[in-house]
Amino acid sequence: PGNSWFTEMLLKGQMPLWNPYLNCGVPGIANLREGLFYPATLIFRFFETSFAYQIILVLHYFLAGLCGYLLARSVGLGRTGGLLFSTVWSFNGFLFLHSAYYTNFIGASLVPLVFIFLTARSLGIVSRALLAGTAISFQFLSGHPFFAYGTIILGGAYSIWRAPRKPFPPGYLAGLAFQWSVTL
Repeated sequence: PGNSWFTEMLLKGQMPLWNPYLNCGVPGIANLREGLFYPATLIFRFFETSFAYQIILVLHYFLAGLCGYLLARSVGLGRTGGLLFSTVWSFNGFLFLHSAYYTNFIGASLVPLVFIFLTARSLGIVSRALLAGTAISFQFLSGHPFFAYGTIILGGAYSIWRAPRKPFPPGYLAGLAFQWSVTL
């Protein structure tokens, strides 16, 4: 509903600062929960709301599956394992349940994308941090920051778990701290 109102206001040439139609009025452009600044929500500006919603769902189911497959392959699973993980990740009950609320669904479907960048051995630490940070910012902009916060905590735990046990290479902890400061 917020996206259709936002589009209507833009077509009238008005800045959507306040939405008087929800409750007794809510912030318009400042309302993070609508996901107005997530790039895929531009679809709402060009199509009818129900059709745009369907496009976003199909796009993000595909993205969840593709990222799930690429993540499984990056951690060493074969093609069959990657396909199985991709299928399970894309069509699990959690994502299916949250597809009713597209902001939640988008944030959850982008989790594997962050971990693809965190596990990319071919990239340097700065590149991994910037790409993971970009994926986390997309989660944040999607309208449900809980998934971005959860991914940050899980990604930090993964980075610590992946760390060499004894002894740390010179500058490893500084590099890890730098990676997460850039990511955040």
